[in-house]
Formats: sequence, structure tokens, C-alpha cells
Amino acid sequence: MYDYLQIKESWGFKNFKLFLYLCPPGCLVCIQSDSEFDCKSWVLTHTAYTEIDYTLFITDGWTISYGDVNKQQCFMIPTICGYEVCGKDTVLSLNLINIPTHSQMKIKLKYLKIDSWEVSDYVQLKVDGELILDQQLSQLNEYLYGICGTTQKEVFVNIELTFPHSITSARIKILNTLDQAFSDESFGIRDIQIFIKQSLCGDQVVELQEECDDGNLFPFDGCFNCMFSCVDGCSECRDMICLSCYEGWIYLEYEQICEKEIIQEYSLITILELQTQFDCFPPIDNCQVCLLGKCILCQNDFFFNQFNDKCEQICFDQINSYYELCDEYQLQPFCNRCQIKCNDHCLNCNQGICQVCENDFILENNYCIQIGKVNLCQPQCQCQNICGNQIALYTLEECVCDLYCEECEDGICYQCNNYFKLFNNQCISTCGDLIVQEHEDCDDGNNIEFDGCFYCQYSCPIECIKCEQGICQDKCLPGFYLINNICSTICGDSIIAGNEQCEDNNTQEFDGCYLCQFSCPLNCEECINGICSNCNFGFKLIENKCTNVCGDGIMSNEEQCDDGNQESGDGCSQICQVEIDWICNQVPKSQV
Repeated sequence: MYDYLQIKESWGFKNFKLFLYLCPPGCLVCIQSDSEFDCKSWVLTHTAYTEIDYTLFITDGWTISYGDVNKQQCFMIPTICGYEVCGKDTVLSLNLINIPTHSQMKIKLKYLKIDSWEVSDYVQLKVDGELILDQQLSQLNEYLYGICGTTQKEVFVNIELTFPHSITSARIKILNTLDQAFSDESFGIRDIQIFIKQSLCGDQVVELQEECDDGNLFPFDGCFNCMFSCVDGCSECRDMICLSCYEGWIYLEYEQICEKEIIQEYSLITILELQTQFDCFPPIDNCQVCLLGKCILCQNDFFFNQFNDKCEQICFDQINSYYELCDEYQLQPFCNRCQIKCNDHCLNCNQGICQVCENDFILENNYCIQIGKVNLCQPQCQCQNICGNQIALYTLEECVCDLYCEECEDGICYQCNNYFKLFNNQCISTCGDLIVQEHEDCDDGNNIEFDGCFYCQYSCPIECIKCEQGICQDKCLPGFYLINNICSTICGDSIIAGNEQCEDNNTQEFDGCYLCQFSCPLNCEECINGICSNCNFGFKLIENKCTNVCGDGIMSNEEQCDDGNQESGDGCSQICQVEIDWICNQVPKSQV
């Protein structure tokens, strides 16, 4: 016979369809719009609490403060924490170190809201002290049944965050703003995954191992395979800047590229016939003949630049034209692109003679020489192949390598001194080798934040307000005290700080807090944050104390006897002590 409510209340559905948006091959995480290139750069670096089988669910991984490291099942789904286990003031924290080079971080998790969360209750997530999530859960209506807590309903919330992050360590904390007891408001967590976005050549983000990244894999555009390369037609370049071109190419100084020399396709007779019919409009400077609005023949001493549709001056023809002050093929000193110029770093130049140099440079023999630089190439003729001829004058700077260069030739460094690495023709000190070099404040051999030295620069410990050279001076944060230049906590000062879990201003054991760490009361078997939830056998929980019950037939360490009653005169008094002139014999269990 069916129950009346069962007859009146029923449900069903039809035409159920499930759609899956698959990630591109090789991708661990993605969104619908991601290409294979976009999502392959995401690498899983940490995972926790993902097991579906309750017996295999591992509770290790994160540090839990003001809560218990415990697992529960909600609707057959295991979670860390759970009903009456984690709630108000509970913090889950994780410290990641030695993270590979990356530019972004992604955190995903499932958050179980249990019972009566209010409008003012938020879940929060901090990374390296910065709040990156502050989300309200009370208004969500995607509820399950009330299956974990009391009469209120529960909901699993999928949380996913993506944010910039590039340092090799991360301090992650999951917090909340709950203000009620664990029995009224609590939560559980599972499926924590942390991804980092590593550098991929072509993502337009220049990482440490890349010289450049222009977002493509085209050769001859200055950057190929994320390494500097010469543009098409360029015979010598430096850091994507072309310095000279191959034979048959013309160097365009202002664009720093090489243009193929143009072979005119029109005969002079044809040009003269068209000249009266096809004048340039609007006029093109230095153009002799136009065709359909484009210059097809420039005036003498000029060539047509296809990139900007202009007639530009021809240099290197050994002829000083009206527009040229000099010609380099005539071996004239200080002649640069057929114009008389001074050497680099000259502020005031007059007909190739420098009058004033830039700051940090001194004028010597018409050259601006950087103060402190050393000429490692002697004599000067060793450096002449830089410009491609044997007579032109050269500045000393063109012949100088980095101060820490061990092997130098023609101003190019091939080998640095010990403890330096070669990067972009410069010798850069190696951070992490325990040797303090130029540009380094310190070197402690690690990249751990807040230990006084981070990335070879002095840093303040996290508890310190003011420090000098990584050593704390004068003042610490509240709850910390400056002892031997180190900000330390003092247990017993009634202030919870640092690694302290609690403070009761005493050193008494079994009172819930001992040496500023939560401890179980005496005779307590299980407790949460110093509050007992289950006593040892033979004790009863009364006002957070495990109290002996005289007369329950179970003799505890505090009792001399327990005959199952609280009557005196039978040898065992009402307070479970052996009475005078009585001897209490222990009866073996096999005889009971």
C-alpha cells in the first residue's frame, strides 16, 4: 500500500542530453575558446583531495588551523573538513616552493557550503598576502538536499581563479568570514588543483630563457624561435637591429632594414613617352617619372624605396651629390650614411668634430669614451672588420667588451669570468651561487621570500616593519618582539601571532592550550581546537572536561574501586574509594 505523500509527490524527466566540450589534445585544463596553443602552456603543479573513494581519500597536503584535519562524506562524496569540523576562523594554508618559471597561476577547487551561511559570510582566498577571492555563497540557489549538516541545505561551488604570478614560491590561504559556531556554519573542500602557465615561444611574453617573442615563427623578421635574428638581406645585426646589408641590398637607416635593389622594368624611351601624360600627383620629392600615381623612376642619385613609396638618396656610389656631405666609399672620416656625423654619445657635433659628450663619457681625441671602460682590443686595427673596411676610424667603445668578459674579440664577448653568465653580449652575475657580485645586495643561495634576501636583493622578514640590509631594525608587527634582530613571538603574552594556534597566558597542560598550541583536555580521546568531542572510556564529557563517573562499574585511574553503585558501607564508598577495614580484590575477567 503506497503512502499518501508518495502518491501526491513524484517527479520525472525526458530527453536528457549531455554535451561535452573536449579540451584540445594534450591540454590538462581549458576554456571553450582555447586553442591547443593557448592551453598547452598550463601545467599542473599541485593537486590535493581529488580521490572519489572515501577509503583512499588522503587528508595530508594542506595545513589546517582552527579546524581539524579530518575527512567526511557528503552525499557519498568525500571532502576535507566537513560538518562541525571546519568553520569560523578555520584557515587552510599551503606553501609552494621551487615553482618552475611561469607568468600566471590558476587555482581550481570545489567548496562545500554547509548549513545556514548568511549574507555577510564570504569565502576568501589569498596568495602571497593579496586577496584574490572574496565571494558570497549565501545567495546561491543550486542546493542539494540537507544531507551533511542539520536542517539547512548544502551546495557544492566550483571556484576557478586565474591571476598574474611569476615568483618561484607561493603562500596560499583559504579563509572565510563566518561568525557562528561550527554546528551552525561549516564547510568542506575537495578537488584542489593549481596550474602554472609556462612560457611558450610565440605567446608574445618574453621569459628568462627567451631573447625575444614576436608572436610568430617567421624567419628574417628580427626574432626567430624566440632568439634574435637578422632581417632579410642583413649581413650583421645586434638585438634585432640591422647594422649592414649583403651585396645587392640597400640599407635603410631610419628603418634599420635592408631593401633589395630595384631593376627598372621600363626603358628610357617608354618613360619619356609617358612623362608628359603621367606626372606625379600629388608630387613625390626627387621623382622624375610617375605611372598611375607611383614613382617608376627617381632622379639621379636617388632610388625608390618600396616600403615608404619615396625616392631616397643613394649612398656608397663614390660621388658627393648635392644632397650628400660625404661618401663612405671615398674613405672620409666621420662619414655615416653620406652625412658627416660624430661618434655615438656626442651631444654637440660640428662637421664631424665633437664639442660635448653625454654624461658618464669623456672627450678624448674627438671620441666620447665611457668612464671606467677598458680597451681590451689592441691595436685598433683588430676592430676594423666591424665596419667592413680597413681605413675608417673607430671609437674605443666599439672595441670594448664587458668589464667581466674573459674572452673578447672585436667588441664581442665569447666567455665571461667565473660566477658570471653571458647574456646579450653582457656578463651578468649569477644569483644563487652564494657569492655576492656587482648588482647584488646579497646571495643566500635560495629564492625564499621574507628570509632577508630574495633574488639577491635585501628583503624584510614578513613580521618586520623596518629593516636594513635584510636585518630587522626597531619595530615588529603586533604580537612579535625584536630579539637579536629577529621578530619572534612570545608564548604567554595573550596575543596569537605567527605559528601560535592559541594563547591562554599559562603553561598548564590539558586545559585546551599548551605552549600556544591546541591540546586535548585530560582524559579526552578526540578534540577540535582544544575543545573535547569524545572522552576516553570510563569518562563523561561535562563542560568540556572529561569527568570520571563513579558507579558506572568502570574503574578509572582516579578511582580505587567501582562496584556499580554510589552506596557506602559495601566496601566501595559513594565516591569510589575503598572504605576503612575493607580490602578490594581485583576479580579476573574470566571469573566474572
